[in-house]
Amino acid sequence: MESKGGGINVFFQHQFGSAVKLLRNLLSWQGLVSDRVLQDVALGSVLNRYLLAALRTCEPTDAANKCTMIVSTFPRGWLQQECSVPHLSMFVNQIKIIAQCLDVSTVLGR
Repeated sequence: MESKGGGINVFFQHQFGSAVKLLRNLLSWQGLVSDRVLQDVALGSVLNRYLLAALRTCEPTDAANKCTMIVSTFPRGWLQQECSVPHLSMFVNQIKIIAQCLDVSTVLGR
C-alpha cells in the first residue's frame, strides 16, 4: 500500500465517502418506503457489503471515526433497544472488534 497521502488511499477515502452518501440518501426514504425494504437495500447491501469491507481495512482509530459517520445516518428508531434490526448485527460485531483493537492509552484511542 502507498502512504496515507498516496493515490490508493485517496481513492479509497473517496469511495467510502460516496458509499456513506449513498447510505444517507437511501435512508432519507425512511417513512416513505417500508422499513423492511429499506433495511434490505441500505443495510443489507450498502452497509454489509461495501462499508463493512472498507472498515476492515482501516486502522482502528480511522475505523472508529468512520463508524461514527455511519451511525449518524441511521434513523433514531432503528437504534433503540426495543427495535431490533437484523442487518445491524454484522455492523455491531465489527464495532466490537474495532473497540478491542483501539489503544486506550492514547488520546486517539479514547
